[in-house]
Amino acid sequence: MLGSPLLFQEKPMFTFANKAGLDMLETSLIALQDLTLDKIFDESGRNAIFSDISKLMEQVRSQKNHS
Repeated sequence: MLGSPLLFQEKPMFTFANKAGLDMLETSLIALQDLTLDKIFDESGRNAIFSDISKLMEQVRSQKNHS
């Protein structure tokens, strides 16, 4: 539809794993990147982790400002 606003919602993306973890899961870093939080957590779990990430980022910003 022309003229209708497009809404985009950003989602944080984090991918980290060590070699032992990847071996244990029998996967690769590329395959792990395809595994989204939507596939892992339900709505309340996603809300909780997004809240924790926000709090962590605020702590990091606060520490940088005091340095």
